[in-house]
Amino acid sequence: MELFGKKVTIIVLESGLERPRTYTCSRYLPLGIVVSVVILLAVLAAYTAFLHFQPADSTAWDLQADRFRRLTVKQDLQLRTLSEKVRRLDLEMARLRPYDRKLKAMTGETPGMVQNLPEGLGGAETDSVSPEAALALEKGLLVQRMHRDLDRLLVEAGTRERTVHQLSALLQDSQSIMASTPDIWPLVGPVSSYFGYRSNPFGGRSQEFHRGLDIRAPVGAPIVAPADGVVIRVEWDQGYGLIVVIHHGYGLVTRYAHTSQALVEEGQRVVRGQKIALVGATGRTTGPHLHWEAILNGIPVNPMGYLEARK
Repeated sequence: MELFGKKVTIIVLESGLERPRTYTCSRYLPLGIVVSVVILLAVLAAYTAFLHFQPADSTAWDLQADRFRRLTVKQDLQLRTLSEKVRRLDLEMARLRPYDRKLKAMTGETPGMVQNLPEGLGGAETDSVSPEAALALEKGLLVQRMHRDLDRLLVEAGTRERTVHQLSALLQDSQSIMASTPDIWPLVGPVSSYFGYRSNPFGGRSQEFHRGLDIRAPVGAPIVAPADGVVIRVEWDQGYGLIVVIHHGYGLVTRYAHTSQALVEEGQRVVRGQKIALVGATGRTTGPHLHWEAILNGIPVNPMGYLEARK
């Protein structure tokens, strides 16, 4: 075979043939065949390498994508939980607002409420990562920080609610005590007999213990309740005449005797300053007046003590 002539002659010798076979072709054909074989081998090598390395790269990308998907799902769940905590906190604050207004009306001051959330920003330094990873990391840290702040605020809101309830109950109880404590005169007029021992008003030299105050006034003068309470008795008594008895709570009962007419009935609630009876001269008496008693835990006490305490 002559490769460098104008033409290439190929002689093929086969057994059984008397003459050899000869083929003549252009001198570029063998070179083209060699080049084609080399190109084919190169393509096969490249394809083999592609098949060899592609699965690993694809698996790595799939793993990274799956990791980011899981991170996104987790953060979405955290954000939903965070949203629920915000909703609960808003409800807690809404429940506290009426008590806050009530306390303000009762005390004239504004109780301290939970302050607004500070705008907390920042975080620890991190290694160089891709912008997507850095954003995801910062988002996760921010969510965790907000969770901690909201948990703390929820606990504080619960504590503040209990404190507000206790303070409200205390103030209401205090106001109830004040409203149930006599601090005004039930009748305007001169005191004709004070609490304590006195001479018998019906004559003689004997002494008797007077368990109340006698206030002189004309028949029909109005008698008012000196404090809030509930009427527990309206009845006739041989010595006291027509009486009205009010229970003020906290162990205190007051009695109004010698009245000419009761303006209330048993079981009725009365408030300070409300008319409850009219002055009379019923029962054992020397003239029209009001006999006013204060009984604390079953023991007669001086009604003047309540009035003097208010000065």
